Amino acid sequence: MWILVSPIVSRSLQLVAGSQNMNTQVTGVYPQYQSIRNLEVTDGSFFSEYEYQMGARVVVIGSTVASTLFPDSDPVGQTDTDGQ
Repeated sequence: MWILVSPIVSRSLQLVAGSQNMNTQVTGVYPQYQSIRNLEVTDGSFFSEYEYQMGARVVVIGSTVASTLFPDSDPVGQTDTDGQ
């Protein structure tokens, strides 16, 4: 039997994409969190163990964040253009 664990760090932050911004709860987790919480991703994918190990800058957003920050575009695959 496997036991999966994932530490969680959570705080309220302001998210910005282009000229759009919003305040929301941001939660930092390990890749195992998806299995632990039985989460399904509608578009794109959850971040992988490889991405985690490599320190990749990956984010999984919900539909409210997606529609607020990216009202006229698909957020999947977009990258940070200002290097922050």
